[in-house]
Amino acid sequence: MLLSSSVSAQVIIKERIEINPQKILPSYPIPQYTPCGPYPGLIDIHNPRQAVWNGSSFWLDPYQQLFVFQQSGGYHLNQEHIYNIETTAGGDYFSITKLGGIDPITGEFIEPEDMGDTLLNVMGVDLIGTGEWEITLCGTYQKENGPDYQCHFSKDAPQGTEVIVKITDLTEGDPPKYFHTFIEIPSMIVEEGYTTYMQHYYSHNIDMWVYDPGNCTLGCGGHLPSWVTFTVEIVQGQEYGSIHNLLTDESADYFTNIETISSWAGQSEIRWFEFVADGVQPDTSSPAHVVIRYTPSDASVGIVEHNIYVEYNDVVPVEEGILVQFEDQVIAPGDTTQIILKRQNSDGTLEDFSQ
Repeated sequence: MLLSSSVSAQVIIKERIEINPQKILPSYPIPQYTPCGPYPGLIDIHNPRQAVWNGSSFWLDPYQQLFVFQQSGGYHLNQEHIYNIETTAGGDYFSITKLGGIDPITGEFIEPEDMGDTLLNVMGVDLIGTGEWEITLCGTYQKENGPDYQCHFSKDAPQGTEVIVKITDLTEGDPPKYFHTFIEIPSMIVEEGYTTYMQHYYSHNIDMWVYDPGNCTLGCGGHLPSWVTFTVEIVQGQEYGSIHNLLTDESADYFTNIETISSWAGQSEIRWFEFVADGVQPDTSSPAHVVIRYTPSDASVGIVEHNIYVEYNDVVPVEEGILVQFEDQVIAPGDTTQIILKRQNSDGTLEDFSQ
């Protein structure tokens, strides 16, 4: 009997597995600092440091930002002093806005004004505001009557971008202070999809959200950069309908290169697509299963799928409005007739207007 030195065998895999699975990393590095800690070190009264999320906005007054929480310093400005605000690093990802509002003298609305990254000879009261101190949703301090100037840290800043703002007190003539801000991008994931039922002929929103599960600073920014885009597509049940873009009024099986927008609560979202069940009529015995999938260009964010079940419906919806009926069935030019106004509902039924 001869024995082979090598033996081969067939293995049947009954479900998908991954050999030596690799961790999916985001397209940008994990943040070194966060507004919740760890904070940038080296506490220095002349060079205070803070970490903020990308896409965040604060009052330009440093006391009304995160310095006071992360560096144990007051950093108060004086309402009666005059200051220069100059950006010495990171100006491409930092901007100052002079807020708009109603002119108390003329009553006219003043549009917000982009001031770039520099302010010269500005009064302290315009940077601080007036009234009592209050706490914002983000947890920062602000005056009852807010300042005139707000600063913005770009949501598209590369991870860890350092912005340095030099503030010089022209009234006192003291050496300037350099305020260092590190812009960090949180590690974000998509919220889970949902399952819903709808009738043929109708439409249903297919919104999606991206959030930071570890964000402890609600309202302090933290958004998906615009270089991370999504594709939305019908991956099952294409014959039962289409995706409608509410912004462009286009319909298709899929849309690509979709950027999220930033919401107030530190989320990024897409909320302008709907599924329209305008395709094949489902069977009367069971609803048709449609799967809508959002796929990000950054795999670490995750995929979200919405499961929509389209039910049979043979009642064609009509647009709500007012239906005008003539009392006489046949009229000719010069004839006089009565008209009857009816309210037309979305289900096609008509109602008389109340007296």
